Amino acid sequence: MPPGNAVLGEEDPPLEGRTAVKVEEIDLEPHVVTAEERLYRGDQRPDGFVAGQMIVHALTEGDNDVNAMITALEGWEFQGPKGDYTIRESDHALIQDMYTAKLVADGDSWLPELISVVPGADVAPPEASGK
Repeated sequence: MPPGNAVLGEEDPPLEGRTAVKVEEIDLEPHVVTAEERLYRGDQRPDGFVAGQMIVHALTEGDNDVNAMITALEGWEFQGPKGDYTIRESDHALIQDMYTAKLVADGDSWLPELISVVPGADVAPPEASGK
């Protein structure tokens, strides 16, 4: 059985679903660096790293002016631990690919297997009507 958790219990069936966490090996430097660090810490979510990238970009490009920082982020396209990201200019939504995966048995453990990559444009939330 796959590893259990407090919500689903110890004898859970394999799970299949969609996630923002990339389950295949990718060759992006931010991913390589943070994956090793996350593994050491036992943390599987790289979202804080992406927030850090956005903060650094805003501060670097915005010259301590809040409106300039906002402008610097609007429409910005960049690479992070899970692949390509775009900050949608119209409402500041972070657009990213999603990954459909399932758990497959590997001896006494379970490993994620990538089923498909869903482009960010296909799973982006509806645009908000105002900023």
